[in-house]
Amino acid sequence: DISDDERFDRFMKEALAGEALHGVPPDLQTQLSKGLRKKFDQPPMEAIMFSLGRKLTLEEVQRILFYPTKEDACLYPQLIIGPPKGAPADHFQVKLQRVAVVTCYTHHVNNWEFVENFVLAGGLHALA
Repeated sequence: DISDDERFDRFMKEALAGEALHGVPPDLQTQLSKGLRKKFDQPPMEAIMFSLGRKLTLEEVQRILFYPTKEDACLYPQLIIGPPKGAPADHFQVKLQRVAVVTCYTHHVNNWEFVENFVLAGGLHALA
């Protein structure tokens, strides 16, 4: 079993090696890594549980956001869908959408199994 630090480091190493971050200046890579580490350590627990309609542990939320299974990929459309029209800027879905879109775009998009399950679960509609 690997530690949280090792898990996050692996996530960032894979994200930085992917196409989405190719050519991003090192200072922005560092800034992105720090921001994602903060979200890894303190993910939007309430928002994700409300969005998915169930209680989750910290470890489950970290897995869903940072190293999702193919089953977790099917949850992503619920995580990235925008807030209702007229919702305030601090609506829970805005906070959740930010971290889910960033992890999806920078890392998970490199995993065809994730992409396939995301699309089949309505991911393209959620992005529209």
